[in-house]
Amino acid sequence: MKHLLFIFVCFSFIGFKSDKSTRDFKFLCQNWCFSQYKAVGVKEITYNSSKEFGNCYGYQFRKDGTLTISRSVGTLPRDLETDFEEVKGKWKIVQDSILMISYKSNNQSYNEKLIVKRLNADDLVVHPQYEN
Repeated sequence: MKHLLFIFVCFSFIGFKSDKSTRDFKFLCQNWCFSQYKAVGVKEITYNSSKEFGNCYGYQFRKDGTLTISRSVGTLPRDLETDFEEVKGKWKIVQDSILMISYKSNNQSYNEKLIVKRLNADDLVVHPQYEN
């Protein structure tokens, strides 16, 4: 009985270590373009993988820990075309599913915490938390 309990505990521990909550960030380093914003309950933003970059809100993550952010600079209503700026920044993984992003724009420093809810070859779903 003790051996059975020991085996159960070992497998449970291994299961926790290989839990999918520990994100596999191998798909992160690519272009991501805004797809959907959901504000019910917890805010979630969905980005889709994209070959193009710069014509939408989005991120371009690189393996060296740098990134480019495509941000709107227009003040036009949402249904009209807007201009985008590209801002350089840095990113790092601070916990299993948390990315920290930092960049400067308009003489102001920005820090974003992105809690990764889903990441695969096609989708990046994050819960953003902004810190200034």
